[in-house]
Amino acid sequence: MSLLYPLLGVLVLAFTIVDLVWSTLSVGGGGPLSRRLGRALWRLTGRATYTGPLILLATAVVWVGLLWAGWTLVFMGAPEAVVAAATGTPAGFWERVYFGGYTVVTLGLGDFVPATPAWQLLTVLAAASGLVLITLAVTYYTAVLGAVVQKQQLAALIHALGDSPSAIVAGAWDSEGFPGLDSVLPSLASLLTLHARRHYAYPVIHFFRPRDPEEAVAVQAARLGEALLILWRVVEAENRPPPVSLRLAHRSLGILLDTLHPHFVEAAQEVPPSPDLSPLRVAGVPLDAEAPFEKKEIREERRLLLGYVRESRFRWSDVDPDAPSTTPL
Repeated sequence: MSLLYPLLGVLVLAFTIVDLVWSTLSVGGGGPLSRRLGRALWRLTGRATYTGPLILLATAVVWVGLLWAGWTLVFMGAPEAVVAAATGTPAGFWERVYFGGYTVVTLGLGDFVPATPAWQLLTVLAAASGLVLITLAVTYYTAVLGAVVQKQQLAALIHALGDSPSAIVAGAWDSEGFPGLDSVLPSLASLLTLHARRHYAYPVIHFFRPRDPEEAVAVQAARLGEALLILWRVVEAENRPPPVSLRLAHRSLGILLDTLHPHFVEAAQEVPPSPDLSPLRVAGVPLDAEAPFEKKEIREERRLLLGYVRESRFRWSDVDPDAPSTTPL
């Protein structure tokens, strides 16, 4: 048999192992194969709600399939690599495929065996690689699903503050200030930063898109961003929450947007409509300025938030129900 087969098999195994270990053990994001597979399926499915689980399943199938194919090619390297246990007859092509598969998943059926010590050692190595790498993949998926649950928890916590940016601000006003936000904003800042780091480590969580905007981080992060803008630029200075809390929350939101842009999210072409401030006037919140939304740095951030919302297949009206509707791209 040709040495080309085991050489090709080693290359396939090396590529698979690098991609799998990069995805499961590195905090720098998914491997080159899994990352491209995720984005391709995200586009192919039209960013459907089932895309996240589909990507996890497809990645697992690809990893196991490549591991199986790689070892099958290695075991095609010599007639004595795989023989029938009962007769010692060299195995054919499909028997080697069968042997490579059950060795990788460590079934150890025993009807086909390696005939020499060198191939016996390689068989043990194949079984060990399957055990270790499949275990890593299962552990990785457990961590990803945990990150998805915490992502939904973050969205739910922001939604609990109010169903629009102005409602968040008006709901926290107690006729003198915003004492409730003093502890809430640092907590949200911590969760936003943690989500950004998890998103960087597990990019696949971006493809888990809920149907309900209440559970969508894109919608709720945009709503929080608008509320922070009102608190920092519209409410009178002496009545604002502590600048440290505002700065911390805003910076954490910026970290999340920096993580997403430009790999997952692009800024929208236009700026979203300004938030409706009438609930603030009704609640008696003192307003210092009412037109900070046209400043360049604010426009850029709001365009990116709108792009994030649209990329997640939601509308700006989900962020601010009282604002004029925008059409998704």
